Amino acid sequence: MRSGVDTDSVMRLRLKPVLVSVAAGVAALAISPAWSASSGPASIDSVHVGAAKRLAPLRVSVSGQITCSKGAHYHVYGWALERSTGALAKGKTPPKVKRGSAADRRFKQVTRCSGAAQGWSFTAVSTGKPPHRFGAGQVDACITAYVNEHHRYDDLKQACGTVTLG
Repeated sequence: MRSGVDTDSVMRLRLKPVLVSVAAGVAALAISPAWSASSGPASIDSVHVGAAKRLAPLRVSVSGQITCSKGAHYHVYGWALERSTGALAKGKTPPKVKRGSAADRRFKQVTRCSGAAQGWSFTAVSTGKPPHRFGAGQVDACITAYVNEHHRYDDLKQACGTVTLG
């Protein structure tokens, strides 16, 4: 004790509001729906490739269905290979758009999981130097899908299918 001041008492008085704030923050997180153990992480119940359509010699549209936790957002990355021509294309949904744009808002709505089976699609563009053209044959399409909710990644699934170009 210096000059008649009990430094331990002063420190306890200064730390008390900090400790109360930390305790309140921990309690708020514990009851928050985003962190609640009862809600659990978002999940993908099923995902599959259903069809492919030739849009142009170097572009194909790949589509299928996904069933995921209501409120989460899904993302699908995929490849399409036509073995007879050697054409390989890649694509994704949602596509890369300017953050905050009208397109960004639209894709956020489209890729929000409904809790029931819903369709997805993306346009895949032929890769390679030079890129090979797609014909009218069968395409092997493989996709990787993930869901995220509350800025965290929750589930990841893969699927492949052989479909005839429409």
